[in-house]
Amino acid sequence: MPAGAPLTVSLGDPTNPTPLFAQYGFLYDDCKTLFCQAIHLQPQIDELGYEYKDLLIQTESGEIAYKVWDIFLYKLLLENDPDSATAFYTACTTNDEKTKEEYHEYYYQYTKDVMKSHVDSIIDEVNTLTAKAKSLPLSSYPRVPMIVAHNELMGQTFAMTKEILDSLEWDEFYAEYCDPNDPEGCDVLMGLA
Repeated sequence: MPAGAPLTVSLGDPTNPTPLFAQYGFLYDDCKTLFCQAIHLQPQIDELGYEYKDLLIQTESGEIAYKVWDIFLYKLLLENDPDSATAFYTACTTNDEKTKEEYHEYYYQYTKDVMKSHVDSIIDEVNTLTAKAKSLPLSSYPRVPMIVAHNELMGQTFAMTKEILDSLEWDEFYAEYCDPNDPEGCDVLMGLA
């Protein structure tokens, strides 16, 4: 490192403030994305070769990264149609966007319903935890304002995601996330490529 060069320290993945908050006890002000909180789908995340930084929700709009749809659909297929799960897995791991799009179209409503249930559960949990945190005396729990700020960011983001899921139909989803002439288009639209 040359003399006079600025020193920086990376405290973690800037796309997800939750681990930074948990480990270091602070949030940064310009958080643009949050992890989708699909911890229960860790086996599917691993199998598809995805990382948390691929599975994001935009904090300013509630928009959902395309790969989030993949993990929820993959879980549904594993539970209900193992042969289709295998074909969908292959499409995901070989970047066969056409086949993925066919599966997403066919199972769209089922995937959307499961995602809505997930989002509703996150909102409920965040509201419960926020209410509990606000009931604690600041004199004994000085980090409560930071906890509440984190929970409010989560709650606001997932509330926007809920609005999207409540109103989104297949043709809007496809137009929003996918360009059939650009296989990487789904990620580009979400700012992930």
